[in-house]
Amino acid sequence: MTEKEMAQKPVVSGRSGFTEWVIPWIEQRWGDKPGGRTPKLYRRYFLRWMDYLNEVGTPLPAAVTRDIVLGYFPWRKARGGERNTALGELKFFSQVMDEAVRRGHAPHNPPLKLGLKRAEVEHKTPWTLKQVQIAVDAAEKADKFGWLHVSL
Repeated sequence: MTEKEMAQKPVVSGRSGFTEWVIPWIEQRWGDKPGGRTPKLYRRYFLRWMDYLNEVGTPLPAAVTRDIVLGYFPWRKARGGERNTALGELKFFSQVMDEAVRRGHAPHNPPLKLGLKRAEVEHKTPWTLKQVQIAVDAAEKADKFGWLHVSL
């Protein structure tokens, strides 16, 4: 189904909030093992988005708009998240909104295809030959297997 077709599809239930289904959906899709990194990360992203959506008064998928989605960036920056961090969280939120559309909770997916670009990453200064030699000398002096212990 195309985005245009999804936008024309009637919303079955615009009253269903995110909290009723997103966490179980994350666990179903990516697993529910306590040590699983992806579900843990996505739950954290989801809770961050819920903080934002509740703060702007938009707890329902059907009420999410492009402007609300774009407002996430300054909100996130004010809380210590840089642009690329917010973009990663936005990518996940777009998956959530895709699922909301499939379930009939929203008519379309506002975060989809916003055309936002990542910020350039600050490149590190390469080590000089002198710095490399200092590191090599220090490594040669250290006990090579000091951390490794064999147990029987």
